[in-house]
Amino acid sequence: MKLLLVEDDEDLRGMLEAILPPDFEVRACSTGSEGLDALQTERVDVLLTDLELPGVSGEVLARFARALPRPVPVVIMSGNLGRLEASRALADAVVVKPFPMAAVRAALMRAAKGRAGSGALASAAVTVALGVVASLG
Repeated sequence: MKLLLVEDDEDLRGMLEAILPPDFEVRACSTGSEGLDALQTERVDVLLTDLELPGVSGEVLARFARALPRPVPVVIMSGNLGRLEASRALADAVVVKPFPMAAVRAALMRAAKGRAGSGALASAAVTVALGVVASLG
């Protein structure tokens, strides 16, 4: 399962890579432009993106990923609650920063299982992410 991780904060990107399950092949990018290039040229099964990125925004990445002939499930993360709420319709799941790493891992595992079984994110991933939002809100 190939995960495209787009996060400009180097420390957070490294932590996310470290906690992801071994069945994810991670392609990490530090800018939205790099992420867009990867979406255009590589097969991606799940997109995990920050909203606020240098170059292309996370919203643009999410729209592009969902418009592909083989739509890619999208999990977005941000510490900007207003922007996250406004972007909720673009994602299959959302996670508020700062977040427990286990919540991201669980949402991605459910996304991967949903992709493998039905071609879409399982509703449980949304439940996990919304639980994170509720617990942090």
